[in-house]
Amino acid sequence: MFEKFIHLKLFAVGNVVDVGYRSHCCQVAKKLGVTGYANNLEDARVEVVAECEPPVATEFLRQIRYEGHVTSLDIVEVELVKERKYKTFTGGGVYLGVF
Repeated sequence: MFEKFIHLKLFAVGNVVDVGYRSHCCQVAKKLGVTGYANNLEDARVEVVAECEPPVATEFLRQIRYEGHVTSLDIVEVELVKERKYKTFTGGGVYLGVF
């Protein structure tokens, strides 16, 4: 059976907190049909989890490189999944380790 969604987990590093980065991720995700979330972490990074069709993943990553703010996108997880876990993309708050 063909697995049609890609699940990405990454950390955005740089000047990404309190500059509208999570909102930017939400706008890009909505435009591209990506689901997941972007959360501020206590260490000033932003955790981004995204699910989309494989051809969309590269464009999503390209567009969330927030000009002048993101110094690196550290991708820590990539897998193919049969179903999306998330129905929308949210720009939550500070990650507290509890969902």
